Amino acid sequence: MDSWGELGLLSELPANATHYEFTRAMPDLISRKIIWGWWGMASLLAAGASSSIMAGVTASPKARSSAFNIYLVALAVPDFVGSFFCAFTCWINFSYEVYTGGDLMCAWQTGATTFGIAGSFWMNALVAREIHTLLRKTHAMRLYTPPTHRMVVLKSSAVLCMAALFSSLHLWGLPFKHFPIHGLACVASYYDHTSSLFVYFAVLPLVAGIPTCYICFIAFDCWRRKLLRLETTNRIQQATKGSQRMRGTSEPYSQQRLVQRRRQARELTLYYSRIFVAVLVIWVPATICLLFIRLPHVWGMFSGGLLAHLQGFVSALVCLTKADVREAVIQLYTCGSLNSEARRSVVVPVPGCNTMDLRGSHCFHDAGRRAETRLDSNNSQNSDDSDDVQGAHSQDERFQAATAHVVVSVDDDASQVGATAT
Repeated sequence: MDSWGELGLLSELPANATHYEFTRAMPDLISRKIIWGWWGMASLLAAGASSSIMAGVTASPKARSSAFNIYLVALAVPDFVGSFFCAFTCWINFSYEVYTGGDLMCAWQTGATTFGIAGSFWMNALVAREIHTLLRKTHAMRLYTPPTHRMVVLKSSAVLCMAALFSSLHLWGLPFKHFPIHGLACVASYYDHTSSLFVYFAVLPLVAGIPTCYICFIAFDCWRRKLLRLETTNRIQQATKGSQRMRGTSEPYSQQRLVQRRRQARELTLYYSRIFVAVLVIWVPATICLLFIRLPHVWGMFSGGLLAHLQGFVSALVCLTKADVREAVIQLYTCGSLNSEARRSVVVPVPGCNTMDLRGSHCFHDAGRRAETRLDSNNSQNSDDSDDVQGAHSQDERFQAATAHVVVSVDDDASQVGATAT
């Protein structure tokens, strides 16, 4: 016997029914089947899109060489888990024409849904922290070393384990429990005034409120410090002039490299910002429609649920705006027919170099921007270039970060990589 007993119909509710009674009433059979069918298709679409991002990035050597792209794989994990199990339960309920599975199925769906929400928000907070570090060091002309793949995997695993812990709160005997809202889908729900307060001030902050506030604080700090501006300040220009005179190189070239580095950091920040905004814009109205307001018609619930089920698909579309990720997914479904890896320029990796370009490519040295075509040049030329790089690394750290580090520029249209040493 289900713990919630038999559910009534929305059409049979009295006019003065409470909000708790409203969430425990279900629409008629035809409406339920239509809702489950649409929700099931949206969930399958989201699960397929999320799995495509994970498989495409991990299967592409070029895409997975970027530590930031590994974050995309971690971001897609909670979207896939939540969407896959929602599709599973929606189609089972569609077949049996009533919510099926009892307490066990309800508890499982509640956990999977909560994991999908909490994992998305907390993973976005983790990425925001790394982006904030990148922007601060770029703004201060300090050397930035991206996290290693091992560190990204460890941090992401810790965050996802924390999200899994939050998704099991409804099993701890706390004052809220899993329940099929309107007889359609199980979520962590409240049933009286005490449980409402607990959900509003404990569960929702842990699942989404705290990471959202943290991301908003980072956004405010970036605005306050003007970390996204491309122009160089007078202080940086003076420091660059002095360092350029010491090296005997041209000042405009140094300014160009500094602006390029800031532009790359800005593009990466805006890219991940769009991913979080997509999550926030979808989940806020979906949660309001499903939990907090009493809509006069069943299709209000349908709209809120459809938004929630499409979140993984929308996030995957935003991920595809990054050229290397889009190319990796296309190669996945075309069995690598593009063969873009074969068209990459020949580069010579610098032994012991851990610095990476902001777009994620590994650090390379091309012996004066011509390594791919002049690897057989005379020894004296190679020696001069090596001495130049070593001399650049002997400068102060602030100037080194702006003008003396090795950067790999990626031509997204031609799918080629050319290494450039300043």
